[in-house]
Amino acid sequence: MQENSNDQDPDEWLQINTEGAAPAIGKDEVELLHERNAESGSIFMPTEEPISWMVQFLVAVAISSGMAFIGIGLAYSSPALLSLREDANRGFQMSTQKESWFGSCHFLGAFLGAFIGGPVSHKLGRKRALELCVCPLLLGGFLCLGVAKYLFVLLIGRALVGIACGITTTIIPMYLAEVAAASIRGSLGILTQIMLLSGVVIIFIFGTLLDYHWMGYASATLVAPFWVVIFLCPESPTWLVYTGQHGKARRSLSKIKGPKYDHESEVKYLDFHLNQNVAKEHKNWKNARNLVPLFASVILLSTHGLSGGIDTVTYLALIFQRLKIPINGSLIGVVFAVGQVFVLVVFALVVDRMPRKFYLIFSACLTIALL
Repeated sequence: MQENSNDQDPDEWLQINTEGAAPAIGKDEVELLHERNAESGSIFMPTEEPISWMVQFLVAVAISSGMAFIGIGLAYSSPALLSLREDANRGFQMSTQKESWFGSCHFLGAFLGAFIGGPVSHKLGRKRALELCVCPLLLGGFLCLGVAKYLFVLLIGRALVGIACGITTTIIPMYLAEVAAASIRGSLGILTQIMLLSGVVIIFIFGTLLDYHWMGYASATLVAPFWVVIFLCPESPTWLVYTGQHGKARRSLSKIKGPKYDHESEVKYLDFHLNQNVAKEHKNWKNARNLVPLFASVILLSTHGLSGGIDTVTYLALIFQRLKIPINGSLIGVVFAVGQVFVLVVFALVVDRMPRKFYLIFSACLTIALL
């Protein structure tokens, strides 16, 4: 690799290196990069060819499988409450108030986990946070649901699973955004939703066959393979560069994007980009270009939560039981979740045909009309 002299034309070494590894960047060059980026917005970018797409896809599937536990935790209460009502011999005299607490404890835990996820992932790393925090919490929570003989143990289990799901919701999208190439990032975003709905399908299938405590045991057995695949996945190269572990970042990129990928260029780009973000962190919150999309996203997610879709999944079996529909509530849940997966797959096929803004406006209008 050739060293750049300080007399080299900045326009020449700011361009993307398309013939191989990027030229080495010294202290003077980094300072000049900051100056030029501030003036013109140009950023030193790595080439994206060649990339091992299959490895990226497999890593994405492995990590995204954790989203299935969010679906499992979300929908567990629906078949479980039917089982608890029928199992009066165990001493669970379920009232409407107790049923509300059983469903709500999961969301209280998820609310707490969402705040924990960010700091934990920055401190431990994306991969290690999933290994050391999410998997033990999921395992402990599901086992509590399995062995519970008292209501408070059930509530503790629901809360532990909720905390794990809150952390998962924070870490997995972050990891995927950091390891995936920009050209497939949108498709991987849909993959997480498919995995989440797959978890809903799984727990409703369990509900047609098992009672509430065996559903807990069955869900706990699914944690083990997820723990194994997390162990095999590489750490996020962005986090490794952020913590100064450039050698490990290069090895991580080699595993994710292939040995022929321009690792050196991306490591230098990430280092420069992260330094820029740290320098402007306090200004980003005051920038209207960032605040407007943030505000719009919060409104959309709040509307989704208030629309009742999540509550419907949480209490679906009870809703149909009270409507006196002579069909197993868990079976209805399977049909409901499979229908959602089908709609999501269809959307994945057409998502690139129209601007994202069009779909957001259409979805918001449809939600308002149905409410």
